[in-house]
Amino acid sequence: MRLRVLIICIVLLVPIQVYACEGLTDHQFVETANQLVQGQLEKESTSRLFPLFTASDHLYSKLQLVTSIYQPRIGFEVLDCDPLTMTNRVKVMWFRPEIKKRAWVFKQNASRNQSLDKISVDYQEIDVIKERITITALAIGPFNENVWLAQSVKLNEPILKKHLKETPWVYKDQQVRVLAISGDITIETVGIAQQFGQYLDRVNVRLLNNQLVRTTVVKKGTVKID
Repeated sequence: MRLRVLIICIVLLVPIQVYACEGLTDHQFVETANQLVQGQLEKESTSRLFPLFTASDHLYSKLQLVTSIYQPRIGFEVLDCDPLTMTNRVKVMWFRPEIKKRAWVFKQNASRNQSLDKISVDYQEIDVIKERITITALAIGPFNENVWLAQSVKLNEPILKKHLKETPWVYKDQQVRVLAISGDITIETVGIAQQFGQYLDRVNVRLLNNQLVRTTVVKKGTVKID
């Protein structure tokens, strides 16, 4: 009888360790992820993340952003603890991002080789993820008559740096000064440019005798026969 009492006492003295999950709830995790992404954005930009996982009673810790914020899916690596089994595992949780920023937008369709000051534009909010562009690709305004379209654009398309170029040095249908250079001898005449051209661009020019020659733009309003 004494032996049984001693065994019971020993058992009672052994500490029982209970492990519990620690970390953020679903709601806290989403809020924290939003704060981390917002902290990486520039001024005039806002973000919102939409979870692509099912809500549960799991707890999450050790959050780490493992993707760029400027893509259709944003991933966070977390330590996921299941309170039912008390087990932890590392996994990636995914979100669909919405990142908005104010930017210049075309308010009409327009063809290339036009001055931007003749085209309707507006400064408004856009979703850079939906538009599939990066903030660094956006053109910075306001714009003046020295900025021209380098390519055709569409209504409601954000204005990008690649859309723009400086004012042409030679205009289509402009009368230009044409130089023919051979050694120390330079012959000068005039002709009509058949296309727009920037410095060192090659453009066709029709001379007064109706001959079409290939030239290179060397100055504003001046070309040199190749």
